[in-house]
Amino acid sequence: MGLRNRFGIPGVISVIALVFAMVGGAFAANDQGGSSGSKATASKAGKPGPRGKTGKTGKAGPAGPQGPQGPAGPAGPKGDKGDAGASGSLGTPGTSVTTGPTGPGECQSGGIKVLSASPPAKVCNGTTGFTKTLPSGETETGGFAVNGTEFDLNGEKGSISFNIPLAAPLGATNVHYIDPILETTSDKCTGDNENPTAAKGHLCVYAAAAFDHFMPFEEIQNFGGTAGAAKIGAVLLFKKPAFEFPEEPTEPKPSGYIAGSWAVTAP
Repeated sequence: MGLRNRFGIPGVISVIALVFAMVGGAFAANDQGGSSGSKATASKAGKPGPRGKTGKTGKAGPAGPQGPQGPAGPAGPKGDKGDAGASGSLGTPGTSVTTGPTGPGECQSGGIKVLSASPPAKVCNGTTGFTKTLPSGETETGGFAVNGTEFDLNGEKGSISFNIPLAAPLGATNVHYIDPILETTSDKCTGDNENPTAAKGHLCVYAAAAFDHFMPFEEIQNFGGTAGAAKIGAVLLFKKPAFEFPEEPTEPKPSGYIAGSWAVTAP
């Protein structure tokens, strides 16, 4: 009653307002620079919750079209020289060249045989060699043609010449005439007109064209008129026709033509 009477209601209200003002200032001071206990309480954060599961990766989309090729880049700098490689192992010594004498008929006037070659090779003296006689086992070839226009009733002859003579003539059993039309063959003559061949010590004559049956083949002869071949060649003898012409024919006598090739191999 004493305060009410002294200050009255307005005074009491003023006192209450002053108290609130003082309390508010104190709270403001705490917010700006108050005790550390109050600041820690005001700024303290809550604990994070557990991490969620990673979601599934989506499927990759289709690959896009290939882009254009880019320009070539500049050449890179030259690299350093590499180290030298290790030396290789020493090879085995080669075979020394060895020689020996030639065998009978291998060289006409001497020579040597290289024995270390495979097969051994002969080296003949060049002063004679192929220029004098055909060495043993060597082959030479040529061609022939016989034209029997209005030929003699006694038959027709043609000749072949060896470019390099043989060392010796060939006998009757060593000469052969191969005719595909007459179907004459020999195991000593396995070639043909395009590729004539002959066994060692044999002459093979291959007929390529026989346009007239009026010239049947008879024999291969040497130049002495007997069967065989001379050292320098041979004669091809064709038979007389199988019929007789009249002494004064009313028509031209028939003609014949035969051509081909030959091969001879020295004994």
